[in-house]
This record gives sequence, C-alpha cells and structure tokens, in this order.
Amino acid sequence: VHIRHWCDIAYNFLIDRFGTVFEGRAGGVDLPVISAATQGVNTGSFSVALMGNYQRSRPTKAELVSLKALLAWRLDVAHVPPDEVTTMTSQGGDNTWLHKGNEVRLRTISGHRNTGYTDCPGNHLYKLLPGIRTAVAKMGLPKIYYPVATPHAPKTPPWKLVARGSAALDWEVTIANESGTVVRTLTLADAERLRIAWDGKDDAGADVLPGTYTGTIAASNGARVARPA
Repeated sequence: VHIRHWCDIAYNFLIDRFGTVFEGRAGGVDLPVISAATQGVNTGSFSVALMGNYQRSRPTKAELVSLKALLAWRLDVAHVPPDEVTTMTSQGGDNTWLHKGNEVRLRTISGHRNTGYTDCPGNHLYKLLPGIRTAVAKMGLPKIYYPVATPHAPKTPPWKLVARGSAALDWEVTIANESGTVVRTLTLADAERLRIAWDGKDDAGADVLPGTYTGTIAASNGARVARPA
C-alpha cells in the first residue's frame, strides 16, 4: 500500500504451502471483483497467487490440490471452461507489451508472464499449467458454459437463451416474475448446446404482464446437476 499506493492487495485469492486458501481483494469471492495483478487484462479475469518463489522451488502437493479445486469452483461460478482459449482486449500499461486496444488470445488458465514483464508464476509452476488445465476441466461435471440471453430488440421478446454444456445435457429454462413465481418453463433434452427462445408468454399461452423477469438455465446429466446460470 505504501509503495505501490494500492487500496488493497492485488490478488483475488492466495494459497499458502499448506493449501490454505485466503480471500485477497475485498468484495466477495463469488463476485466479479477486478484484481490488479495482471496489468492490461484485469477486467474479465481473476487472479490467484501461490505464496512462494517457484523459480527456486516446486509448489507443494497441498498447494496444487487447493489451486485446482479453487479454479474449478471459481470458473464454474463464472460458467467459463477451464481448458479453452479466449480473446481479451488489453487496457495497456507500463508492465505489459500489450498496448491499449490490443487483442490477445489467452488460455483460460494462464500465467502472469503471458501478458506482463515478469517471471511469475515461476518456471516450476508455469510448466504445470497444461496439466492443471486438464485436471480442472474434469472436476465437478457437468457444467454450463457461456450462458447468454439476448432480446429480439431492446427489452422486447422473443428472448433467445443460449448456452453450452460440458457434454450432452437435459436442459430446463424457467422464467420467473419479480415475486419469484415461475410463469414459463422451457425444456430441451439430450443436447450439448442450448438454443431456445422465450416469446414473452406464460405456460398458458397468454402474454405476461410488463415488468422484470429472471431467466434461469438449469441442466443435468442423469443424477448429476450442473450449477444453474
């Protein structure tokens, strides 16, 4: 704080050598709190620091177990697949070679050195990232990825709801009014991708009243249920 003049720690999470996970930057661990750990691409990402020097030593087994579990949980909260590539737009800065407005293709789970002038997370940890991605992608299945709801016109039905599953899933979309009462249920069976439209009508076929409505996307694979979106 005194040297960098930051208002809080840069990282969203920290893990010690015993595998203890600590909340870093304040605001809520399951909310999109913007970190300050990866200059240029902090927005749209979250950061985890393993507490140690992994240029010199290897991370402990306890650290890696906690890291994988944390990444699997937090990416599932955001409905982002752990083992894919995404495009991010840099905001620039003096510790990155990416100028403001540059687009960069990054692994969903990447190291700090992929965007900044740093050895972070250290060679011993960096070389483990491919295996970490693979392990995290297999944890907690099934999962819902990239849920999006878009209207035909601003605030106007039909609303298109789309998402992707970690495998073929049975989907259920519920539309609820402001009091929480479900007015419409839409289903799609045995599909990896959800593409479904809500026409602004209730289950009886009548137009719903003007107001705010919440759409919830749920999915399951047999007895296993995905985190709803």
